[in-house]
Amino acid sequence: MPGAVEGLKLLNDNDYQIIVVTNQAGIAREMISETDLTKIHKNMQDELEKYRVKLKAIYYCPHHWNDGCPCRKPKPGMFLKAAKNFNFNVRKAVFIGNSNSDKETAEAVGCKFVQMQTDGNLFEVVQHSILTEA
Repeated sequence: MPGAVEGLKLLNDNDYQIIVVTNQAGIAREMISETDLTKIHKNMQDELEKYRVKLKAIYYCPHHWNDGCPCRKPKPGMFLKAAKNFNFNVRKAVFIGNSNSDKETAEAVGCKFVQMQTDGNLFEVVQHSILTEA
């Protein structure tokens, strides 16, 4: 995504803690293993650390969309677990997402939602939609 590293760095530099919350139904569909996903996440974190970007945590839901689990977005399970684990107020959090399920998750927990377009630039979104309103 254009501006991803720069946008994440700008958030870190402004004392935002970054937590990734992602649905990964490919695990339940046996398209990818949890071991492979863990490697992908590790590679992503290693690459970001080269630019001094720190992810606080990554939460993922491995379930199929028909499983009805409480962690799969748009249900708020992963988000609420992160809030509990890291002791943050969900009402003060900012959820950046690119799907209706992301927006529904933010609405379910009562936090601010910032819509990303598929071809959007994260650095610009952080500058204009998060830091200017903080």
